[in-house]
Amino acid sequence: MKKLLLQSMLRHIHLIDSKYQEIARITGENFNIFKILRLETKEVRLHSSLLAELLNPKGSHGKGDVFLKLLLSSLNVRNFDTEGAEVFVEDFAGHINSDYTEGGRIDILIKPKKGPEIIIENKIHAEDAKNQLVRYKAHYRNARIYYLTLNGDHPSKDSVGNLELEKDFFLLSYRSNILEWLELCQKEATALPSIREVISQYVFLLKFLTGQSPTTTMENEILSIIGSNEENIMSSFDIVNSMSGLKAQLMKKLKEDIIGSMADLIKEYPDLEFFISENLGMKDSEIAFWEKKWGNNHREKYSISFYFDGVYKSFFIGVYWNPELGSLELKNQLFNALNTFKTGKGALSNWAWLHYYSGAYGSWDNQSEPWIHIFNGKMRQVIIEELKQVLVLVKNVLAKHS
Repeated sequence: MKKLLLQSMLRHIHLIDSKYQEIARITGENFNIFKILRLETKEVRLHSSLLAELLNPKGSHGKGDVFLKLLLSSLNVRNFDTEGAEVFVEDFAGHINSDYTEGGRIDILIKPKKGPEIIIENKIHAEDAKNQLVRYKAHYRNARIYYLTLNGDHPSKDSVGNLELEKDFFLLSYRSNILEWLELCQKEATALPSIREVISQYVFLLKFLTGQSPTTTMENEILSIIGSNEENIMSSFDIVNSMSGLKAQLMKKLKEDIIGSMADLIKEYPDLEFFISENLGMKDSEIAFWEKKWGNNHREKYSISFYFDGVYKSFFIGVYWNPELGSLELKNQLFNALNTFKTGKGALSNWAWLHYYSGAYGSWDNQSEPWIHIFNGKMRQVIIEELKQVLVLVKNVLAKHS
Protein backbone atom coordinates (compact mmCIF):
# COMPACT_ATOMS: atom_id res chain seq x y z
CA MET A 1 0.00 0.00 0.00
CA LYS A 2 2.76 2.42 0.97
CA LYS A 3 4.62 1.66 -2.25
CA LEU A 4 1.50 2.43 -4.33
CA LEU A 5 1.02 5.75 -2.51
CA LEU A 6 4.65 6.65 -3.16
CA GLN A 7 4.39 5.77 -6.85
CA SER A 8 1.18 7.81 -7.18
CA MET A 9 2.78 10.88 -5.60
CA LEU A 10 5.85 10.62 -7.83
CA ARG A 11 3.62 10.36 -10.92
CA HIS A 12 1.79 13.53 -9.88
CA ILE A 13 5.07 15.38 -9.33
CA HIS A 14 6.42 14.18 -12.68
CA LEU A 15 3.29 15.49 -14.43
CA ILE A 16 3.72 18.89 -12.76
CA ASP A 17 7.38 19.01 -13.72
CA SER A 18 6.55 18.10 -17.31
CA LYS A 19 3.89 20.80 -17.44
CA TYR A 20 6.28 23.52 -16.30
CA GLN A 21 8.99 22.31 -18.64
CA GLU A 22 6.51 22.75 -21.47
CA ILE A 23 5.61 26.24 -20.22
CA ALA A 24 9.31 27.12 -20.10
CA ARG A 25 9.69 25.87 -23.67
CA ILE A 26 6.73 27.89 -24.93
CA THR A 27 7.68 31.09 -23.11
CA GLY A 28 11.37 30.81 -23.99
CA GLU A 29 12.39 30.72 -20.33
CA ASN A 30 15.05 28.13 -21.11
CA PHE A 31 16.71 30.45 -23.61
CA ASN A 32 19.47 32.36 -21.86
CA ILE A 33 22.16 34.00 -23.94
CA PHE A 34 24.73 33.89 -21.14
CA LYS A 35 24.30 30.13 -20.68
CA ILE A 36 24.33 29.53 -24.43
CA LEU A 37 27.66 31.36 -24.70
CA ARG A 38 28.95 29.43 -21.65
CA LEU A 39 29.64 32.59 -19.72
CA GLU A 40 27.80 31.54 -16.55
CA THR A 41 30.84 31.59 -14.25
CA LYS A 42 33.14 33.94 -16.16
CA GLU A 43 33.91 36.50 -13.47
CA VAL A 44 35.68 39.06 -15.66
CA ARG A 45 34.15 38.44 -19.09
CA LEU A 46 30.57 38.47 -17.80
CA HIS A 47 29.89 39.31 -14.19
CA SER A 48 32.41 42.06 -13.44
CA SER A 49 32.07 43.55 -16.92
CA LEU A 50 28.26 43.66 -16.87
CA LEU A 51 28.02 44.97 -13.32
CA ALA A 52 30.63 47.64 -14.06
CA GLU A 53 28.82 48.73 -17.23
CA LEU A 54 25.54 49.14 -15.36
CA LEU A 55 27.26 51.02 -12.52
CA ASN A 56 29.18 53.30 -14.87
CA PRO A 57 27.53 56.76 -15.13
CA LYS A 58 29.07 56.98 -18.61
CA GLY A 59 27.92 53.48 -19.56
CA SER A 60 26.30 52.62 -22.87
CA HIS A 61 22.93 52.19 -21.12
CA GLY A 62 22.48 55.96 -21.25
CA LYS A 63 20.88 56.15 -17.80
CA GLY A 64 23.69 58.17 -16.28
CA ASP A 65 24.26 57.51 -12.59
CA VAL A 66 20.76 56.09 -11.95
CA PHE A 67 21.86 52.46 -11.55
CA LEU A 68 24.87 53.43 -9.42
CA LYS A 69 22.66 55.49 -7.11
CA LEU A 70 20.27 52.58 -6.72
CA LEU A 71 23.07 50.28 -5.56
CA LEU A 72 24.56 52.84 -3.19
CA SER A 73 21.15 53.52 -1.71
CA SER A 74 20.50 49.82 -1.16
CA LEU A 75 23.87 49.57 0.63
CA ASN A 76 23.22 52.72 2.71
CA VAL A 77 26.27 54.43 1.23
CA ARG A 78 25.94 58.20 1.54
CA ASN A 79 27.95 61.22 0.47
CA PHE A 80 29.33 59.47 -2.59
CA ASP A 81 29.69 61.77 -5.59
CA THR A 82 28.16 59.67 -8.36
CA GLU A 83 28.20 62.38 -10.99
CA GLY A 84 31.40 62.06 -12.95
CA ALA A 85 32.43 58.87 -11.15
CA GLU A 86 34.52 56.41 -13.18
CA VAL A 87 34.23 52.64 -13.09
CA PHE A 88 37.10 50.30 -13.94
CA VAL A 89 37.27 46.52 -14.46
CA GLU A 90 40.49 44.70 -13.48
CA ASP A 91 42.06 47.92 -12.20
CA PHE A 92 45.83 47.49 -11.98
CA ALA A 93 47.05 48.19 -8.45
CA GLY A 94 50.69 47.41 -9.22
CA HIS A 95 52.76 44.26 -9.45
CA ILE A 96 52.43 41.87 -6.53
CA ASN A 97 55.57 42.11 -4.43
CA SER A 98 57.47 39.23 -2.84
CA ASP A 99 55.70 39.37 0.54
CA TYR A 100 52.22 39.83 -0.97
CA THR A 101 51.55 43.15 0.72
CA GLU A 102 51.15 45.23 -2.45
CA GLY A 103 49.74 44.94 -5.95
CA GLY A 104 47.13 42.95 -7.81
CA ARG A 105 44.10 43.59 -10.01
CA ILE A 106 40.88 44.91 -8.52
CA ASP A 107 37.77 43.36 -10.06
CA ILE A 108 35.61 46.50 -9.97
CA LEU A 109 36.76 49.96 -8.88
CA ILE A 110 34.30 52.85 -8.60
CA LYS A 111 36.23 56.07 -8.37
CA PRO A 112 34.55 59.43 -7.68
CA LYS A 113 36.13 62.74 -8.59
CA LYS A 114 36.62 63.36 -4.88
CA GLY A 115 36.44 61.14 -1.85
CA PRO A 116 37.06 57.47 -1.09
CA GLU A 117 36.67 54.79 -3.71
CA ILE A 118 34.46 51.69 -3.73
CA ILE A 119 36.07 48.32 -4.44
CA ILE A 120 34.10 45.20 -5.32
CA GLU A 121 36.00 41.93 -5.12
CA ASN A 122 33.93 39.56 -7.25
CA LYS A 123 34.02 35.82 -6.51
CA ILE A 124 31.96 33.28 -8.43
CA HIS A 125 34.10 30.15 -8.07
CA ALA A 126 37.68 31.43 -7.81
CA GLU A 127 39.57 30.99 -4.56
CA ASP A 128 40.98 33.89 -2.58
CA ALA A 129 44.51 34.97 -3.32
CA LYS A 130 47.03 35.59 -0.56
CA ASN A 131 46.49 38.94 1.21
CA GLN A 132 44.11 39.92 -1.57
CA LEU A 133 41.90 42.35 0.35
CA VAL A 134 44.89 43.49 2.41
CA ARG A 135 46.71 44.55 -0.77
CA TYR A 136 43.71 46.45 -2.10
CA LYS A 137 43.24 48.24 1.20
CA ALA A 138 46.92 49.21 1.16
CA HIS A 139 46.56 50.68 -2.33
CA TYR A 140 43.30 52.56 -1.68
CA ARG A 141 43.51 53.20 2.05
CA ASN A 142 40.13 54.89 2.47
CA ALA A 143 38.21 52.71 0.04
CA ARG A 144 35.04 50.92 1.01
CA ILE A 145 35.64 47.26 0.07
CA TYR A 146 32.84 44.82 -0.74
CA TYR A 147 33.44 41.08 -0.97
CA LEU A 148 30.85 39.75 -3.43
CA THR A 149 29.99 36.05 -3.66
CA LEU A 150 26.99 34.04 -4.79
CA ASN A 151 25.68 33.50 -1.27
CA GLY A 152 27.42 36.11 0.87
CA ASP A 153 30.32 33.90 1.99
CA HIS A 154 33.16 35.17 4.13
CA PRO A 155 36.62 35.59 2.59
CA SER A 156 39.41 33.36 3.82
CA LYS A 157 41.67 34.47 6.65
CA ASP A 158 44.56 34.29 4.22
CA SER A 159 42.89 36.99 2.14
CA VAL A 160 41.82 39.46 4.85
CA GLY A 161 44.70 39.25 7.32
CA ASN A 162 43.85 41.61 10.18
CA LEU A 163 41.11 43.47 8.32
CA GLU A 164 37.82 43.64 10.22
CA LEU A 165 34.39 42.79 8.84
CA GLU A 166 31.94 45.71 8.78
CA LYS A 167 34.83 48.09 9.32
CA ASP A 168 37.47 47.43 6.66
CA PHE A 169 35.29 45.37 4.33
CA PHE A 170 31.67 44.30 3.86
CA LEU A 171 29.91 41.21 2.49
CA LEU A 172 27.68 41.21 -0.57
CA SER A 173 25.75 38.38 -2.19
CA TYR A 174 24.32 37.84 -5.64
CA ARG A 175 21.48 35.89 -4.00
CA SER A 176 20.04 38.92 -2.25
CA ASN A 177 21.93 42.22 -2.67
CA ILE A 178 22.62 42.07 -6.41
CA LEU A 179 19.31 40.46 -7.39
CA GLU A 180 17.35 43.04 -5.39
CA TRP A 181 19.34 45.84 -7.00
CA LEU A 182 18.83 44.41 -10.50
CA GLU A 183 15.08 44.30 -9.94
CA LEU A 184 15.21 48.03 -9.21
CA CYS A 185 17.29 48.53 -12.36
CA GLN A 186 14.68 46.64 -14.39
CA LYS A 187 12.00 49.08 -13.27
CA GLU A 188 14.17 52.00 -14.30
CA ALA A 189 14.72 50.39 -17.71
CA THR A 190 11.03 49.66 -18.40
CA ALA A 191 10.99 51.96 -21.41
CA LEU A 192 14.30 50.61 -22.73
CA PRO A 193 13.54 47.06 -23.96
CA SER A 194 17.12 46.14 -24.94
CA ILE A 195 18.52 47.04 -21.53
CA ARG A 196 15.52 45.61 -19.68
CA GLU A 197 15.80 42.23 -21.42
CA VAL A 198 19.56 41.95 -20.84
CA ILE A 199 18.97 42.58 -17.13
CA SER A 200 16.12 40.05 -17.15
CA GLN A 201 18.36 37.40 -18.72
CA TYR A 202 21.06 38.16 -16.17
CA VAL A 203 18.58 37.92 -13.29
CA PHE A 204 17.51 34.51 -14.57
CA LEU A 205 21.13 33.38 -14.72
CA LEU A 206 21.87 34.57 -11.17
CA LYS A 207 18.83 32.72 -9.85
CA PHE A 208 20.15 29.62 -11.57
CA LEU A 209 23.63 30.07 -10.08
CA THR A 210 22.28 30.69 -6.58
CA GLY A 211 19.96 27.70 -6.67
CA GLN A 212 16.76 29.74 -6.69
CA SER A 213 14.06 28.19 -8.83
CA PRO A 214 12.59 30.49 -11.47
CA THR A 215 9.38 28.48 -11.27
CA THR A 216 8.24 29.14 -7.72
CA THR A 217 4.70 28.30 -8.78
CA MET A 218 5.82 24.79 -9.67
CA GLU A 219 7.46 24.34 -6.28
CA ASN A 220 4.31 25.53 -4.52
CA GLU A 221 2.20 23.14 -6.57
CA ILE A 222 4.46 20.23 -5.67
CA LEU A 223 4.43 21.25 -2.01
CA SER A 224 0.63 21.33 -2.06
CA ILE A 225 0.61 17.68 -3.14
CA ILE A 226 3.23 16.62 -0.61
CA GLY A 227 1.41 18.41 2.21
CA SER A 228 -2.07 17.28 1.22
CA ASN A 229 -2.14 14.31 3.62
CA GLU A 230 -0.10 12.46 6.23
CA GLU A 231 0.76 9.60 3.89
CA ASN A 232 2.36 11.90 1.33
CA ILE A 233 4.38 13.69 3.99
CA MET A 234 5.65 10.35 5.29
CA SER A 235 6.45 9.20 1.75
CA SER A 236 8.38 12.41 1.10
CA PHE A 237 10.56 11.78 4.13
CA ASP A 238 11.15 8.24 2.89
CA ILE A 239 12.39 9.71 -0.41
CA VAL A 240 14.63 12.25 1.29
CA ASN A 241 16.11 9.62 3.60
CA SER A 242 16.78 7.37 0.61
CA MET A 243 18.53 10.00 -1.52
CA SER A 244 21.93 9.70 0.16
CA GLY A 245 21.85 5.96 -0.46
CA LEU A 246 20.81 6.47 -4.09
CA LYS A 247 23.62 8.97 -4.67
CA ALA A 248 26.10 6.55 -3.10
CA GLN A 249 24.93 3.79 -5.46
CA LEU A 250 25.25 6.06 -8.50
CA MET A 251 28.75 7.20 -7.51
CA LYS A 252 29.69 3.55 -7.04
CA LYS A 253 28.39 2.92 -10.58
CA LEU A 254 30.50 5.81 -11.92
CA LYS A 255 33.57 4.45 -10.15
CA GLU A 256 32.96 0.97 -11.57
CA ASP A 257 32.39 2.41 -15.07
CA ILE A 258 35.66 4.36 -14.93
CA ILE A 259 37.64 1.39 -13.65
CA GLY A 260 36.03 -0.83 -16.28
CA SER A 261 36.94 1.57 -19.07
CA MET A 262 40.56 1.89 -17.92
CA ALA A 263 41.48 -1.38 -19.63
CA ASP A 264 40.71 0.18 -23.03
CA LEU A 265 42.41 3.44 -22.08
CA ILE A 266 45.60 1.72 -20.94
CA LYS A 267 45.83 -0.06 -24.29
CA GLU A 268 45.92 3.37 -25.89
CA TYR A 269 48.02 4.99 -23.13
CA PRO A 270 50.10 2.23 -21.48
CA ASP A 271 51.85 4.64 -19.09
CA LEU A 272 48.60 5.99 -17.65
CA GLU A 273 47.93 5.61 -13.92
CA PHE A 274 44.72 6.56 -12.15
CA PHE A 275 43.36 7.31 -8.67
CA ILE A 276 39.72 7.35 -7.55
CA SER A 277 38.70 8.71 -4.14
CA GLU A 278 36.86 6.27 -1.90
CA ASN A 279 34.33 9.02 -1.12
CA LEU A 280 33.78 9.92 -4.78
CA GLY A 281 31.13 12.62 -5.11
CA MET A 282 31.68 13.94 -1.61
CA LYS A 283 33.59 17.08 -0.62
CA ASP A 284 37.00 17.40 -2.35
CA SER A 285 36.95 13.98 -3.99
CA GLU A 286 38.29 13.24 -7.45
CA ILE A 287 39.18 10.94 -10.30
CA ALA A 288 42.81 11.69 -11.21
CA PHE A 289 45.05 10.48 -14.03
CA TRP A 290 48.79 10.82 -14.59
CA GLU A 291 51.64 9.21 -16.47
CA LYS A 292 54.13 7.03 -14.60
CA LYS A 293 57.03 9.32 -15.45
CA TRP A 294 55.20 12.21 -13.76
CA GLY A 295 55.63 10.57 -10.38
CA ASN A 296 54.43 7.85 -8.04
CA ASN A 297 51.08 9.49 -7.31
CA HIS A 298 48.72 12.16 -8.60
CA ARG A 299 50.11 14.83 -6.30
CA GLU A 300 53.85 14.40 -6.90
CA LYS A 301 54.08 16.55 -10.06
CA TYR A 302 51.15 16.89 -12.42
CA SER A 303 47.86 15.10 -12.90
CA ILE A 304 44.59 15.52 -14.74
CA SER A 305 41.73 15.60 -12.29
CA PHE A 306 37.95 15.51 -12.45
CA TYR A 307 37.22 17.11 -9.13
CA PHE A 308 34.06 17.36 -7.01
CA ASP A 309 34.41 20.69 -5.25
CA GLY A 310 32.75 20.56 -1.84
CA VAL A 311 32.93 24.31 -1.28
CA TYR A 312 30.96 25.32 -4.36
CA LYS A 313 29.26 21.95 -4.92
CA SER A 314 30.57 22.06 -8.46
CA PHE A 315 32.39 19.73 -10.80
CA PHE A 316 35.50 20.73 -12.69
CA ILE A 317 38.28 19.34 -14.83
CA GLY A 318 41.74 20.58 -13.90
CA VAL A 319 45.45 20.01 -14.30
CA TYR A 320 46.99 19.72 -10.85
CA TRP A 321 50.29 21.50 -10.37
CA ASN A 322 52.59 20.84 -7.46
CA PRO A 323 53.72 24.32 -6.29
CA GLU A 324 57.10 22.86 -5.27
CA LEU A 325 57.97 22.38 -8.95
CA GLY A 326 58.56 26.11 -9.14
CA SER A 327 58.64 26.59 -12.91
CA LEU A 328 56.04 29.29 -13.47
CA GLU A 329 56.99 29.43 -17.13
CA LEU A 330 55.91 25.81 -17.61
CA LYS A 331 52.77 26.42 -15.57
CA ASN A 332 51.85 29.33 -17.85
CA GLN A 333 52.54 27.24 -20.94
CA LEU A 334 50.18 24.54 -19.65
CA PHE A 335 47.49 27.13 -18.97
CA ASN A 336 47.79 28.71 -22.40
CA ALA A 337 47.66 25.36 -24.19
CA LEU A 338 44.70 24.07 -22.18
CA ASN A 339 42.82 27.33 -22.52
CA THR A 340 42.52 26.57 -26.25
CA PHE A 341 40.51 23.47 -25.29
CA LYS A 342 38.20 25.08 -22.74
CA THR A 343 38.31 28.52 -21.18
CA GLY A 344 39.61 28.02 -17.68
CA LYS A 345 41.25 29.61 -14.68
CA GLY A 346 44.91 29.58 -13.81
CA ALA A 347 45.22 31.79 -10.73
CA LEU A 348 45.30 29.04 -8.12
CA SER A 349 48.66 27.98 -6.74
CA ASN A 350 48.06 24.23 -7.03
CA TRP A 351 46.19 24.18 -10.35
CA ALA A 352 47.83 25.11 -13.63
CA TRP A 353 44.37 25.24 -15.21
CA LEU A 354 40.81 24.30 -14.35
CA HIS A 355 37.43 24.56 -16.01
CA TYR A 356 34.14 24.51 -14.09
CA TYR A 357 31.35 22.70 -15.88
CA SER A 358 28.07 24.53 -16.32
CA GLY A 359 24.57 23.16 -16.61
CA ALA A 360 24.20 19.61 -15.37
CA TYR A 361 27.74 19.48 -14.00
CA GLY A 362 27.60 22.88 -12.31
CA SER A 363 25.82 22.74 -8.96
CA TRP A 364 25.91 18.95 -9.14
CA ASP A 365 24.93 17.96 -5.60
CA ASN A 366 21.31 19.15 -5.54
CA GLN A 367 20.47 18.84 -9.24
CA SER A 368 18.96 15.78 -10.89
CA GLU A 369 20.84 16.06 -14.22
CA PRO A 370 24.31 14.92 -13.09
CA TRP A 371 22.86 11.91 -11.29
CA ILE A 372 20.86 10.99 -14.40
CA HIS A 373 24.03 11.41 -16.47
CA ILE A 374 25.88 9.05 -14.15
CA PHE A 375 23.01 6.57 -14.48
CA ASN A 376 22.97 6.64 -18.29
CA GLY A 377 26.76 6.76 -18.68
CA LYS A 378 27.04 10.31 -20.01
CA MET A 379 29.22 11.44 -17.10
CA ARG A 380 31.65 8.58 -17.72
CA GLN A 381 31.68 9.40 -21.43
CA VAL A 382 32.53 13.06 -20.74
CA ILE A 383 35.35 12.09 -18.38
CA ILE A 384 36.98 9.64 -20.81
CA GLU A 385 36.66 11.84 -23.90
CA GLU A 386 37.96 14.97 -22.21
CA LEU A 387 40.74 13.11 -20.43
CA LYS A 388 42.12 12.10 -23.85
CA GLN A 389 42.03 15.67 -25.17
CA VAL A 390 43.64 17.19 -22.08
CA LEU A 391 46.25 14.43 -21.89
CA VAL A 392 47.41 15.16 -25.46
CA LEU A 393 47.75 18.89 -24.70
CA VAL A 394 49.64 18.32 -21.44
CA LYS A 395 52.01 15.78 -23.03
CA ASN A 396 52.76 18.16 -25.90
CA VAL A 397 53.69 20.99 -23.53
CA LEU A 398 55.82 18.76 -21.31
CA ALA A 399 57.60 17.27 -24.32
CA LYS A 400 58.57 20.71 -25.59
CA HIS A 401 59.74 21.78 -22.14
CA SER A 402 61.89 18.74 -21.43
